[in-house]
Amino acid sequence: MKKPVTKTPVGLTLPAPPLTGESVVLRPWRTDDAPALVAAWADPEIRRWAEVPAETGLDAASIWITGQALRRERRMALDLAVVDADGSVVGEVGLSSFDERRGAALIGWWTAADARGRGVATEAVALLTGWALGGQLGLSVVVARVDAANVASLAVARRAGYSAVAGGGPAPQVTRSSDAPSTRLLLAFPRLRRRARPGCAGSAGSRSDTARSPTPAPHGPEPHLPQLGSRP
Repeated sequence: MKKPVTKTPVGLTLPAPPLTGESVVLRPWRTDDAPALVAAWADPEIRRWAEVPAETGLDAASIWITGQALRRERRMALDLAVVDADGSVVGEVGLSSFDERRGAALIGWWTAADARGRGVATEAVALLTGWALGGQLGLSVVVARVDAANVASLAVARRAGYSAVAGGGPAPQVTRSSDAPSTRLLLAFPRLRRRARPGCAGSAGSRSDTARSPTPAPHGPEPHLPQLGSRP
């Protein structure tokens, strides 16, 4: 009697061609983007809501960028730079904490200070979500885990089509090393809703902010959410 064959997940594929919206393009990070990453890691607003590495200089940024291929190979994270029409990095969006059994992953993002208020985050989140649920990554749901006090990022997630996870109530409290305990809310975008939200990638809100990792309840059970991965 033959033993059942266990499929080993392949690495995370990149969108090809790069995902393009009305005002932004999502592409892999390049080594010459390191200064933009350093600036983001130093931004008080990003540091307020997101975990940043202990080392935040140019060398650390270059190492993090160089490591993106390995993170994709190991299905740890898919990190994409958000660039505008001029080719300048205006943010980041990516997926992490892949749950292969349930077909779930976390989405996170940040927006550079001079690009906030232009709908950058909403467009980037909607673009990546739509592509991620198209079958390339084997996902059934993408989940945003957002600090309850981060009103701007909650608005970004909802404008991009995310809604509160069934069951109500916030996620357990988590503590950031530089802050008091915070309550994270879970918002989800299931694959079943993908066709019902045409054009959401072009939605523009009043602000763009930072989330780790965003009504009606989504279809299906609440996804299992492991700890966030290697997002900057």
